[in-house]
Amino acid sequence: MLSPDQCRQLRETLLECGERFGEGHAHRTPQAEGGIGAWHVANLPTMARCFHGIIDHPKVLPLVEHFMGKDIILGSLSSRIVRPGDPVQGLHGDIGQNMIGKDVVGSEVLEADRGRPLMMNTVWMFQDTGPEIGGTRVVPGSHMSGMAEVPDGWEPPMVVQPSAPAGSVLVYNGHCWHAGGANTSEDKYRCSAFGHYRKSLDAYPAFGGRIFQCDPAAGFPSEWWEGLSQRNKELLGMTDGPQGPPPCATHDPEQHLNGDFGGFQCRQFTDGEFELVTEVPGFKETANSPLARL
Repeated sequence: MLSPDQCRQLRETLLECGERFGEGHAHRTPQAEGGIGAWHVANLPTMARCFHGIIDHPKVLPLVEHFMGKDIILGSLSSRIVRPGDPVQGLHGDIGQNMIGKDVVGSEVLEADRGRPLMMNTVWMFQDTGPEIGGTRVVPGSHMSGMAEVPDGWEPPMVVQPSAPAGSVLVYNGHCWHAGGANTSEDKYRCSAFGHYRKSLDAYPAFGGRIFQCDPAAGFPSEWWEGLSQRNKELLGMTDGPQGPPPCATHDPEQHLNGDFGGFQCRQFTDGEFELVTEVPGFKETANSPLARL
């Protein structure tokens, strides 16, 4: 999906972002020494323009849209850089238990959305990837389990950990249990970007419209906006500009911050001023700022 030159540029840019702005990330990694299980680099669309091309990639986005429909947003594009010695991450799904088995967060479901996943993930591999460097692990069929987490004391009988050459992309249902692997290599960093697509829920105003995990409007450089494709503007919630209009049809902070999506952000205007309402457990507020202009 990506050429060697594209992989090299994306990998080098991501490593620079990790060196300068990566944060220790122990999510689902309780055994991590000092509470640090990998480098986390959040909100890549605000950090470098080279990441924009994978958001609406012409061979990958149509696959996501086939399963989800076109009424979607990019909930986040971030990275978890797994360094030599970083431990395995615990298996988990990206859907809260209170949403399991509900087509669209318990709302009256439009027929076009019936049976569609709420979320899908894309894992972009910027180098040859496999178990040795901590490639992503996925439990096939777990999206049908009805459970958001692996039951305590139970080991799934099948966990796949694909090996693939640089430039490949792994696509799976966000309901599936998945996790990063352990990096047992001596000197290889696993550099991948994770695209997290979500139903926009614009047709379900009772829930509040679009909800991001990392809202790209939080620090998106305005001079980059004209260079975005029209589809990227739609996926990033920026059709009318880099900070608007606010995508939440009805804003209810208590509802949005109750953990339905784990950690997420939404936009609102107060007295005509743009602001971001955010709750991202485990991340610093600066994690979603325009930390780099690479």
